[in-house]
Amino acid sequence: MLLEELKIIVEEDGPPITHGAMTFVAFLVAGGMPLIPYVFGVPTDAQFLVSIIATGISLFIVGALRSLVTKRSWLRSGLEMLGVGALAAVAAYGVGYAVKTFFGITI
Repeated sequence: MLLEELKIIVEEDGPPITHGAMTFVAFLVAGGMPLIPYVFGVPTDAQFLVSIIATGISLFIVGALRSLVTKRSWLRSGLEMLGVGALAAVAAYGVGYAVKTFFGITI
């Protein structure tokens, strides 16, 4: 698929443990961004908003960095990742709201 659809030639340039470690570090950094306001003492009334903003920034950066692999515009790739992440967040929030409303279950 990489070769046929995206015209990307996969080159083996290191041991798989290195790729796995880099993926793990990237996950920790990007995945930890939404937790920053809760860990570092942002006032309670602003934590959720700051978390949303931090998540949006991290999604955009990950998308922009993806352009290094796909050779597409960094702006387009960043906005695409931000849009997909926003849709996923809205869907997850909607499911949680529906479960709470219809079943009275709070998680």
